[in-house]
Amino acid sequence: MDFTKNSESFQDLSSVLKAVADPLRLRILRILRQDSFGVLELSEIFAMPQPGMSHHLKILTTSQFVEARREGNFMFYRRAVLKKEDPFYRLRLELFRSIDHEAYPHSLAQQVEKVQAQRAKASLEFFEKHAHEFTEKKHLIASFDQYGEPLLEGLLPLLRDKGKALEVGPGEGELLVALTREFDQVFALDNSQEMRKLSRQRLEGQGIHSVEMLLGSFEEAMDDFQDLGLVVLSMVLHHMASPAQAFKKLAKALSPRGIVAVVELCPHDQDWVREVGDIWLGFSPEDLKNWARDQGLLLLESLFLGLKNGFQVQIQIFGNDAQGDMT
Repeated sequence: MDFTKNSESFQDLSSVLKAVADPLRLRILRILRQDSFGVLELSEIFAMPQPGMSHHLKILTTSQFVEARREGNFMFYRRAVLKKEDPFYRLRLELFRSIDHEAYPHSLAQQVEKVQAQRAKASLEFFEKHAHEFTEKKHLIASFDQYGEPLLEGLLPLLRDKGKALEVGPGEGELLVALTREFDQVFALDNSQEMRKLSRQRLEGQGIHSVEMLLGSFEEAMDDFQDLGLVVLSMVLHHMASPAQAFKKLAKALSPRGIVAVVELCPHDQDWVREVGDIWLGFSPEDLKNWARDQGLLLLESLFLGLKNGFQVQIQIFGNDAQGDMT
């Protein structure tokens, strides 16, 4: 921007600089590096009243450092996506790089973990109480009958390490049956005892006893895995407290030639799905791609399925030893 020809540019620059001339607002931007949080969650993290937090978020939003995203009746805040046509693009980029090099205090990290644990607890409590209700209602959103065949058609040609496979949140176990035909070892992880029973019933009904059924939280259990040739998350990421951090766990557990397959909803506005345990109302393909790229995973395959009851399903497959980035 040529400040010598446009006096208003100085005022614009001054406003941008004032927005981040506050240590608290810099810490908010640091917290929002990957995760989205609601105003009440940020108020809890920073131990301050909601009106004060709303004031800081308004300043950051107005100055385009933060963007608000509506999730049904809830508003979540995250760092704004930088645009190269923005006259202050370089300034924002260097600022983000600078604050991201700073580790935030341990006490603040604990508060973030506390909020994420509350999300995870609420999701788990739902599935423990309403496992069968979830099974009935999920067919209104997306079922394995809708995405199972396209997922396998896109996935199987890309498999390069058929040693170990893991499905997180296997539901009724439909995909596990197919994975047992491709991999030496297959694991299934669920944090709900009731949902795990549904998977086991299907497998045993087909005479399959080789799948190791694990009970535990994704955040803790993933630390025990390594050298996985495949990890599948089909319609489970929107139940997770921190999708961005989930990709970090996934990348660490993969083998050098391992891949991650994510079946998810595209963004939607049907808030009623919170009644069936959803935390997030879908994800943009760009969000998934960016979270994966931050962990060194590149896009191998991308597929979008037809709408059903107002929901569109996307299949995104990422790889360590990438064959190519389909940008």
